[in-house]
Amino acid sequence: MAGNEFYGALLNLGQDSLLLPNLAVAEVISAHADAAPSGAPRWWVGMVDWNGQRVPLIRFEWLNTAADTDPAQVERRKPRIAVLNSTGQHLESAQLAIECDGYPHLVALNRSAMIAEPLRDTDQDNQVLARVRLANTLACVPDLAAIEREISRFESTQATPA
Repeated sequence: MAGNEFYGALLNLGQDSLLLPNLAVAEVISAHADAAPSGAPRWWVGMVDWNGQRVPLIRFEWLNTAADTDPAQVERRKPRIAVLNSTGQHLESAQLAIECDGYPHLVALNRSAMIAEPLRDTDQDNQVLARVRLANTLACVPDLAAIEREISRFESTQATPA
């Protein structure tokens, strides 16, 4: 690839898509998630065992939107779990996982392949870095560090002795 190009991973979330650096995706698995920790926010849907670690599993759509979506109304077509490499700043496990539809698509990116788009009205600007158009796909670029901080914030309240 030329110096101005890089690979990305496009994750389908049903009503949305996430665009991540390809290196952020450690593995895509079809695994069962255990229940989320007691008192966890609605977007934290469970915990996944991966490579000997307990990894938090989230639904990005529920973290990002202000809408009150009923979890029972949302079903995945081919549910998969994308285990992501953490930025290493906030999570002890060094991983987090995002529920997605099917497998991510590898996309070659450069400046001309991406067109900046405005954020949606429902996007939380503290969770979304940008929206871009890739051909006919509108994708969200999530702020992984912010997501990790949200998870870490909850974990720290659970670790506090009573």
